[in-house]
Amino acid sequence: MDETTQWWLRKRSADRVYGPVNAETLVEWARVGRVGLDDEISPDGQTWMRAAEFKTLKLEWWVEVEPDRWLGPLALLAVPLLCDEQGLGRNVRVRRGPSGPPVPLDAALRGATLSSVDLRTGSASVAFMDEARLKEELARALGVPRRALRGNSKER
Repeated sequence: MDETTQWWLRKRSADRVYGPVNAETLVEWARVGRVGLDDEISPDGQTWMRAAEFKTLKLEWWVEVEPDRWLGPLALLAVPLLCDEQGLGRNVRVRRGPSGPPVPLDAALRGATLSSVDLRTGSASVAFMDEARLKEELARALGVPRRALRGNSKER
């Protein structure tokens, strides 16, 4: 029987745990900014890893909050939310990775929007989360065999 791994999100800033949810939901939460800089994820609700360590969540953008002071990593679509919350305005610069070239936020958002639209059909693609890849990243980060992450023995 193929069991789908369920994931938990621990919001350290609020001292709350959310889940279990499937991998696609977790990726969507990251995409829209619900997974923050200090948040952690877990496949069992007990072993926690920093969400920023998982490339699959695409927390790869940094925002300039002051001249030469960068905050990240974040999902690109979370940057406008951060700007609104922190009163930064939308005229900030962002960069992919801690040392990527700075670009205006609006240019990065336009690029992300265009890259997710199929120009032949005009339809937007939905980001698909490869659960196997997320499990591999977690196993590597924890230093355990991937098979040790099969399904959940504990429900919450």
